[in-house]
Amino acid sequence: MKGSFDRALQSALAVSGMVAIFLLLTAAAQSRQVGRIVPASVGAVFSETNQTNNQILYYTRQLNGTLTLVGKYSTQGQGYASEHASQGSVAISQDRKFLYAANYGSSDVTAFSVSRTGLTFVGRYSSGGTNPFSIAIYGNLLYVLNFGDPQNVYGFLRNADGSLTPLNSSQPVSGLKVQALQVGFTNNGKALVVTEEIGESVDTYLVNSNGTINPGQFQPSAGRGPFGFAFDQRNHLLVSEALTSSMSSYHLAPTGIITPITGELDDFGRAACWVAVTNYPGAGPQYAYVTNTKSDTLSGYSVSSDGTLALLNPSDGITYAFPTGAFPLDEGIDQSNSYLYVLAQRAGSIYVFNINADGSVAVNSITKGLPTGSFGIVAY
Repeated sequence: MKGSFDRALQSALAVSGMVAIFLLLTAAAQSRQVGRIVPASVGAVFSETNQTNNQILYYTRQLNGTLTLVGKYSTQGQGYASEHASQGSVAISQDRKFLYAANYGSSDVTAFSVSRTGLTFVGRYSSGGTNPFSIAIYGNLLYVLNFGDPQNVYGFLRNADGSLTPLNSSQPVSGLKVQALQVGFTNNGKALVVTEEIGESVDTYLVNSNGTINPGQFQPSAGRGPFGFAFDQRNHLLVSEALTSSMSSYHLAPTGIITPITGELDDFGRAACWVAVTNYPGAGPQYAYVTNTKSDTLSGYSVSSDGTLALLNPSDGITYAFPTGAFPLDEGIDQSNSYLYVLAQRAGSIYVFNINADGSVAVNSITKGLPTGSFGIVAY
């Protein structure tokens, strides 16, 4: 009897082991996207309505990249209620526990705590100027770019509960009417960068150990109309240029001085504005994507290890052509570098793209139903 029981037990264990192996292999196959492993955790995408009663739209990201609306959450502040241009109006902390939104119309910043089931309002905080519309976060620091004259960057300390405390740190941009459009930290948090479209300047502010910033260094951009920017894995600065519809890359020294690597590489579109870049581990190429808002196209670039740029499609620069009038704006890339999310403002949609191993993209799905004035996007 004991021998029969042992043989039955061994047989059952063998079968259960085979089932477990099958399930593991199936899960691995389902999680693989164009040769890369997608994390098992579900991510999220956020945008804001930019209406008089400003709201945050919260979507969960499924493993296949598609989006599901969780809900709409009032910032208790006011948006612009019209089209305007900036990158980074919504930002999330590195630990993804807190979300921050710029309220252009009420000149303040709203903080939310983030859970898988929704957002919880934390508070509203004066932006330290007027008409804020770009936010930068690094660690426990948050800086906001105020668009109203005189334009300035204003700093906060982020507390453990997500609330903000003014840092008594504010610096102006290079002058009046320069149309500064984005603020962002370098990857190591040691400098803050601002782009000025009309001023045609890239501004750098060194960050002190207490979180305050030094006066800006205002440096001519390599191309005309610097607009949005992002940093690649190696801390190269990649800047779009709206007036020439191009992109430039820079080395940024610890002193805050920028040196062009590739200058004003034309993408053959109109109004290259918003920028997103992959951050693959290792020495392989990175890919940057620019939305050409006035020609309704997306241009992709490869970014080499030394920061050199090259168009993925050198013949006409088009990586993807949106329907006429879609007006593509903000972009975000998920944490696995597998999906690109683009807000097509006038189409009231978020386009979801699969990012292929060669940097090309393919439409995965389109999430519709956004207000046509929606603005800003952040994805993980």
